[in-house]
Amino acid sequence: KAKKGIYSSWSFRSGNSHIQQKYFRQVKDAWMVDEKIRSMVSFQTANLVQDDFSSLTSNVKNIDLIVCRNVFIYFEPQIVSQVLEKFYAALRPGGYVMTGHAELHGKNLGLLTTKVFPESVIYTRPETVQNDRGQSSQISLPSAIAPSPLPSPPIPVVPTFPFLNQTAPIQPAFNSIPKPSLPTPPTVPPQETPKKPIEVSLSQAEAHLNQGESAIALRLAEQILQTNPRHDGAYYLSAQAHANLGAYEKASDACWKALGINPRSVNPYYLLSRIAEERGDIEQAKKWLKKIIYLAPEEIMAYLDLASIYAQEGDQERAYKMRATAVEYLEKLAPQATVNHQEELTAGELLILVKKMLANSL
Repeated sequence: KAKKGIYSSWSFRSGNSHIQQKYFRQVKDAWMVDEKIRSMVSFQTANLVQDDFSSLTSNVKNIDLIVCRNVFIYFEPQIVSQVLEKFYAALRPGGYVMTGHAELHGKNLGLLTTKVFPESVIYTRPETVQNDRGQSSQISLPSAIAPSPLPSPPIPVVPTFPFLNQTAPIQPAFNSIPKPSLPTPPTVPPQETPKKPIEVSLSQAEAHLNQGESAIALRLAEQILQTNPRHDGAYYLSAQAHANLGAYEKASDACWKALGINPRSVNPYYLLSRIAEERGDIEQAKKWLKKIIYLAPEEIMAYLDLASIYAQEGDQERAYKMRATAVEYLEKLAPQATVNHQEELTAGELLILVKKMLANSL
């Protein structure tokens, strides 16, 4: 499936539309990655635990970068160490390993070293190795493959202040009369309202979900639900995580549990419509989008999603009506208002895009 390079609209739900238009071309109701990119990619199946990479047909070695996210969280520490040894052997000197956040925290990294940057932790195979006498030797690399050094984190500048000369006596002003000084009450900083533990956990889970770490987000959502089984936000986040992992039945079930707590919430219906569309049940997808419009007539994205489905079905008249309605609501918003939080499209940007669609359909 990966070799074909064909993706449904669901795969771009949180992506950049510019990248989608630049590197993919539409094929019916799907998107195919550009042939030039496909020709540069080779695929191979391997078992991280059981296989010896050096014995594989492609002879995996001298790799610049290994990206291995949301994998080590399922492995025992001993297995993690074994896989990291294989990664070390597969990397070229100076090569990098990137994992999910904190996946390798406290684990045995073997010969890999850690580089800490402001937004991430990266593991690398050093360009120097220790010989039998414990001395370091530099490995020279051809300039064509020599790694470009990553920028070092900025060194904080500590401001310095002049100190008062404590030994010099302070001369009082002429005819000055010392005034009695009253004790200054201690300054009490304003107390911030602490967040509830559930809110903190939900924000952490959302952060992991936005970073593509669905398994971790799911685990955090389940922990919230253990203490608060009627937390509709945790159910919805759980549904998103399940959907990202391909578990559509569990995702749908979590959506309905969220709706059972908050029947007027529209987000679960959005997800249910995407799942139905992914499964090829277009009628059901339209049903959920219409439900959103019934509950919240100002939900612009529901009109646009419906218009897209109608256009794919060849019903240009209904597609035009949906987009025209979306334009009416968009014109009521401030141009800088955010409409689609995932793609951070402003109302002004979306209005221009939808008007072009209407003009092209005439």
